[in-house]
Amino acid sequence: MARRYDYRVWTPEQCTQLLAWRAANPKAPWCEADGLFVGFTGAQAGSKWAKLTRGARGSPKLGRPAGPLRGEHRFAIANDVPPEVIADAAARSALAPASLTAAFFGDPLPGRSALDQRGR
Repeated sequence: MARRYDYRVWTPEQCTQLLAWRAANPKAPWCEADGLFVGFTGAQAGSKWAKLTRGARGSPKLGRPAGPLRGEHRFAIANDVPPEVIADAAARSALAPASLTAAFFGDPLPGRSALDQRGR
């Protein structure tokens, strides 16, 4: 028989109580909220408060890119490929593997292994 889990859901009254408690105690650690909200720990209360106030606090997770590889920057970087890199990729794709075994195991193409380049 499958085990059943009791999923606790925050009621609107508990959410209002949580927001009021946090407004009265903005610097209090969340461990002080243990026992204030029936069925929830202080850590769960902190998580719920973060979700309730995310838009009001100006969270960086809302719509702003986190780094240079997100949003419109990603396409600008991907389209700036130098022509010599494209030519090198075309030359590599024209080379055939040394044998069927080399192709299967992913061995480097002729002239591209570290041993081949060591003699140059």
